Amino acid sequence: MNVVKPRITGSRCIHLCCLVSLQFCVHHANAHETWVLTPEQIEYFNSLPKPSLYTELSITNLAIVSSFLIFILGWIRLGFTGARELFPDLQARLASYGEHVPRILRVCLAWMLIHQLSGWNRVPV
Repeated sequence: MNVVKPRITGSRCIHLCCLVSLQFCVHHANAHETWVLTPEQIEYFNSLPKPSLYTELSITNLAIVSSFLIFILGWIRLGFTGARELFPDLQARLASYGEHVPRILRVCLAWMLIHQLSGWNRVPV
């Protein structure tokens, strides 16, 4: 059996360097908050204690992580076994919806822009 080793090309190195450099821009990670919250709301929410779901180990945390791992392992196994063999009609059905994709993307983009411009995203405290 021939094993194909992935080559590290120049574009992959550039993408990797970009991803690593983004990690150093931590102060910009929360920049999207200012789109939907006022500075007072940001200070208020930052002053609240963090939920126990994010700060303590519990059964809920383990259930969330376990279900995610099961999903990922199933996804990987599906990739190795071949989704086309398991779901032969799915590929044809998805291809038949191809003409609707640009229309759906335009509607979603328009809705997002209208939502941002109209100010419906402001949440009162």
